[in-house]
Amino acid sequence: MAGRPKRTRTVLDWLRVTIPYKYDPNDCIKDYLSDNNNAMTAYRVKDTTKDLIYSVINVLSLDGVNYTNASVATMNRLERAMFNYSGTFVIGHARIMYKQARKYMPLSSIKMGICLELSSHALRDIEQSEYFTNWIEFFQNIKHYFPDARFTRIDIASDYFKDMKRLSAEGLHRLLKDKKIDFVTTSRSAPRYQGSIVDKKDTGETVYIQSPTSSYMLRVYNKKVERINSHGDAWLKHNKIKHWVRWEIQYNADSAPQVADEIINGVDPAWIWHDTISKLMSFQVSDAVVGKNHKHQYVKVKWLSPRTKKLKDVWVPKWWDDFMSSQHIPHFDMSGKTPHWTYDKHMDWIAKCVLPTFSKDLIVQIMQGGNVDTYLNHLIDQGMSKLKPKDIDDIMHYASQIRASEFYKTDSQFAFTKLIKHVSDRITGMIEARVYDLRNQNKVNADDLTEIKIEEYDVYCQEHGLSNNYYNLKGTGVI
Repeated sequence: MAGRPKRTRTVLDWLRVTIPYKYDPNDCIKDYLSDNNNAMTAYRVKDTTKDLIYSVINVLSLDGVNYTNASVATMNRLERAMFNYSGTFVIGHARIMYKQARKYMPLSSIKMGICLELSSHALRDIEQSEYFTNWIEFFQNIKHYFPDARFTRIDIASDYFKDMKRLSAEGLHRLLKDKKIDFVTTSRSAPRYQGSIVDKKDTGETVYIQSPTSSYMLRVYNKKVERINSHGDAWLKHNKIKHWVRWEIQYNADSAPQVADEIINGVDPAWIWHDTISKLMSFQVSDAVVGKNHKHQYVKVKWLSPRTKKLKDVWVPKWWDDFMSSQHIPHFDMSGKTPHWTYDKHMDWIAKCVLPTFSKDLIVQIMQGGNVDTYLNHLIDQGMSKLKPKDIDDIMHYASQIRASEFYKTDSQFAFTKLIKHVSDRITGMIEARVYDLRNQNKVNADDLTEIKIEEYDVYCQEHGLSNNYYNLKGTGVI
């Protein structure tokens, strides 16, 4: 979380998605014995656990989220497995649970596949990654590359860095006991209140509306206290945060797929949060309470009755009407960072972390009589082969900046144009070489790949489980 937060904001706070194995429905064993010796139908699995985990890491750029080498061999493996999975790998703050793939597996195990769980900390890491654009694109990538993926949990939280008074957890708890205000909810379970005892004081409080087994559940709690207990108060003091109340909706397996579809279609998660709250709850008062002398404290609004499904006029407190007004919805933090900011940061990182090791490598190359230019060209070729669309966007951004600068208007213009063309030609050459390799490795018809377009190449790599990090600069406007 970079910089001091605004007075209100909405963030994605948890994500869990299950990605099943691919299988052949026509190749099966009908008398397959499960681990419990139950006879059932098992299907031939096309993936391996390792390949599927690699695909998820590669497609979602988890290895570019300030994490170390993402190979399965170097990821931390937890001793305990959850949700009946075989094991769990941890990469940074992300967890990847997996059902160990076999040659033949029952459909229930195939559907379990691997489960990617991203906590709030993992999501904030992803937002700061150079490969991250926005959450809509992130969800779209999951659905594009893994069409059978199932979203089983999505948490959307609205944060309020101000005194929420009645709508803090403690204030909400008192409101629920107020006989003059009628709390109306579609929930079948009564609201629950939970406090935390610290130094003999009731300091941390949470109000739950809906049960954990419902399709979704609302939590309202004192995030500042929770933050102090988990991370200390240094960040809070640095950003001068006096209040922090969180209204968080946890969408479970029944509702998360619908929420994911809405985000994939471009709906702002803040509107999803608002729509859920408006349907879940309301505070209302009777005409007798309003009377003649208190109308300035209340507002008459149209309200859809959850029982009759009809609109009716009701009185609500002005503070609740202000809270639910669409004009006051916290804007969703789609990216968490400013685009095209990576160059200076990368140069600092190279100076601090890369130069000592890189210098030793170059010195050894010279001592062995090697050609430094050849070695550097080899490294550049390897780096270019891993460029992703976000990298191409950054190159285009910096190229446009350089064109507008005094540098481009000098004698260096020819050298700059020549350099960009050289970069483009090298990437184009690597794509052509890769296509040639694909043609030989998979023995496909040459006509299928002769006129291949970059989008088709991307899909082709995904279908064959190959690396898809080769992109073409031509046609992007750089040259």
